[in-house]
Amino acid sequence: MPYIVNTIWKHERPINEEVFREYMVQIKEILDEEDHWQETYWFKIDDYRPGSFGMFNSAEDHKAAMEKIKVQRDFSADDMGVTLEAEYIGPTFAILSEVTKKC
Repeated sequence: MPYIVNTIWKHERPINEEVFREYMVQIKEILDEEDHWQETYWFKIDDYRPGSFGMFNSAEDHKAAMEKIKVQRDFSADDMGVTLEAEYIGPTFAILSEVTKKC
């Protein structure tokens, strides 16, 4: 089952969505050459705070990816003024599309 990471971030400057998307492409290419994560959704909470919902293949894949992601997070904090406000991590135990297939 996938392993989930849900985060909330705070930016010093308003979020430029196009620049943000371009940055995420670079992050994926650089940080996940081994395809540890399945998908990440970014959503806008307000002009300065995005949230994310990421799905990793497994807890092991999450751990392997986080070693690289921590370096990127530190860079973002120093270079771009981005700070982590909250992070929730855990294994999935039910996926709607899989549960409803059985009905």
